[in-house]
Order: sequence, then structure tokens, then C-alpha cells
Amino acid sequence: MVIVDRDGRIVRVNEQAEAVFGYARGDILGQPVEILVPERFRSAHVRHRQGYFRDPRKRPMGVGLELYGRRKDGTEFPVEISLSPMGSDGELLSISAIRDVTSRRAEEERAQLLMREQAARAALEDAVRVRDEFLSVAAHELKTPITSLRAFAELLIRDVDRKGSLDPSRFRRGLERIDAQSRKLTTLIAQLLDVSRIQAGHLSLELADADLVSVVRDAVTAVEAVGGARSVGIEAPPSLRARVDPIRFEQVLTNLLDNAAKYAPPPGRVVVRVVETGGDAEIVVSDEGPGIDEAHRVRIFDPFYRVDGRGPVSGIGLGLYVSQQIVEQHGGELRAEFPPDGGTRMIVRLPLAGPTVRSGDR
Repeated sequence: MVIVDRDGRIVRVNEQAEAVFGYARGDILGQPVEILVPERFRSAHVRHRQGYFRDPRKRPMGVGLELYGRRKDGTEFPVEISLSPMGSDGELLSISAIRDVTSRRAEEERAQLLMREQAARAALEDAVRVRDEFLSVAAHELKTPITSLRAFAELLIRDVDRKGSLDPSRFRRGLERIDAQSRKLTTLIAQLLDVSRIQAGHLSLELADADLVSVVRDAVTAVEAVGGARSVGIEAPPSLRARVDPIRFEQVLTNLLDNAAKYAPPPGRVVVRVVETGGDAEIVVSDEGPGIDEAHRVRIFDPFYRVDGRGPVSGIGLGLYVSQQIVEQHGGELRAEFPPDGGTRMIVRLPLAGPTVRSGDR
């Protein structure tokens, strides 16, 4: 306990104050209370002390601040201080109840350090798990098209060795299968590289003023060319300009259209609708497929997770994850809706002005 007068002079202390601050009572009485305050805080403390005597009331000192006391030998220690006014012989005094909280601060710091270590350990374990899952899925999914490529190539080579020539139709079928597996392999590698860039924070956008309707039509044309008989309807204005990365945005649309075509086999329709709403562009890809079971909907944007109308299926499961990351880096959102009458609607919403911060600028 340290009691001071209006002028900030120490008029009374108890034995505990002598022990904590290292002063004998005779050395401290009559001294400015600022001798108990670290030098760097003394001028501010004078102002605060004068302010307290203008509005004396019981309250803690320095709420939200870290307070320190100064011992006679110059060492500092953390404190908590409660202030109370007291009248004595018509004079206003201030009582400071000072508590050394060194031990408690040390305990708090140890607890915080332990929490940080636990969080770091959990993050490391999660990173190892994701890495192992990544490598496992990558090895399995890349092996399939590579095996298929080798099989068809070996088949064609055997035909040439056996017959000295190739039947044109058989040769064409073999090349078509090799081409299809090569495209699949290219897509898998691109998705794995995208995931690596996303997790490292290196997936950047090359923004440009583009016509979203033209980007949509290009994606639809590409999907129809690969899908053969699958026809995709387009409902869109003549033009709708936005600031996007055209290549990345077409990648998103192609993935959504591929999924719609894959999970909504003919004669179900796939339709892309483009509208402007509230300063944003909204692109909706709708299909008439079986939809997704409610139990699996919460995970459709997780990496390495794939579903069809019946539940999880094998596969790399990166398309929706990568697409959502690309859309969010555009400052937009990608979400799914499931109409009660069936089918799936994948909805992309983008600000027409483009994102305020690009991921590559971080």
C-alpha cells in the first residue's frame, strides 16, 4: 500500500511496499511517487496522477495497459494497481494498492506458449496428413491414365509388328483413346499444380477487362467438342463485361460444365444462365441429374472429395476445390443449390469491377 498526497508525495507505505520496492521507509516518505515508476513512464504518470485528483474515485489504474513498477535497484516488474481516494484531516489522499504479478504473467506466458506450440503441432500434423493424402491420390490417379496410354501404345505397336501395317479404323480408335487419356493426364497434373500453388499462396490472377458472355460461350464450345452429343443451352445478354482472369475463369466454367455433363447423362439438359444483379455478375450452371445426397453436400468443395448421386466415388476430386479458390480470389463466391425437384445448380457470383486485392499481390 502506497498513499500519496495531492502533490504526489508519498506520505505512508506499509511493510510489504518496502519489501517489494526495496526502499526503507525513511528513504521513501516525502519522495515523489514517480520514483516507483520506470523513468520512461514518469512524465505521463504525473499527468495521470493530476487527472485522478481532479476526479477521485475507486477504480483500477491503466485499464488495458501493461503497468510496471521500479525497484530501488532499478529493476522493473509487472504490477496491477487499484486506486482509492481517502480524506485525512481535511486533505485528499490517494491510496494505491499495488500487486506484483510477475508470477502470474510468467504463468500466462507459459500457457500462451503452450497453446502456440499445440496449434503449431496441430497445423504440422494437418499439413503432413494433407501431404500424404495428396501424394496417395496423385500417385493413384496419375497411374491410371499412364497405364492406359502404355497399353494402347503397346497394342498399336504389336499390330504393326504382327501385320506390318494398321487397320485405319483400329488405328484411329487407338489414337482417340491415347488422346483422351493424354487430356485426362494433363488435367490431373494441372489440378495438382493448382492445389500446390493455392496452398503455398502463389495462385495469382492476370486480370483483364473481358466479356463474360464470350468466356462462357468459349467454355461451352470446348465442352461440347469433347462431350460429343452433349448440348448445353445458354441464356445470356449479348455482352456483360467484367474484370477477370479469362483463362482462370474459363477453367472454372469448364469444370462446372464437365461435372454437369458427367452427372446428368442425356437426355437431361445442362443450361448456363448469365445475369447482372446488384452490380455483380451471376453465372448459374444447372443440370437435371440426380443431385447430391444431403449427407454429402457439406463436403463437395473439400479437396480430394468426389460425389455422385449415390455418395463418394473414387477420383482426384479437386475440380470444385480449385474452382472455389479461383472464384474467391476474384472477390466472388461459388456455391451450390439443390432444387427440391432434383438436379444441381452451381452459382458463381463475381463483382463486375473485379477484386480489390489479387492473391499474387499478397
